[in-house]
Amino acid sequence: MAKTVKAQLKCRHDTAANWTAKNPVLLDGELGVETDTTFFKIGDGATAWTSLKYVTSKSAVYDNSGNVIADTYAKKTDVPAITVSGNTISFGSVTIGVD
Repeated sequence: MAKTVKAQLKCRHDTAANWTAKNPVLLDGELGVETDTTFFKIGDGATAWTSLKYVTSKSAVYDNSGNVIADTYAKKTDVPAITVSGNTISFGSVTIGVD
């Protein structure tokens, strides 16, 4: 039986200048959002912010239903893809409903 868990997803966020100045290493699969540009990166647990690539429309993959699947640049097989479909966000086998 499926269990529904209500959750709120919150990503790390800061301005582009602060991300660059602090240059943190994001956790594996962690999202970091630039609040002034709305660009974001996905961490791999080892690479500093300034060396990570931004997720762009060219890096997004769309499935046949129009869902966006953003894969990490690391292309690791053990890192789950992020799928956004309507009000549902999935990280591999974990699905979060967003109100």
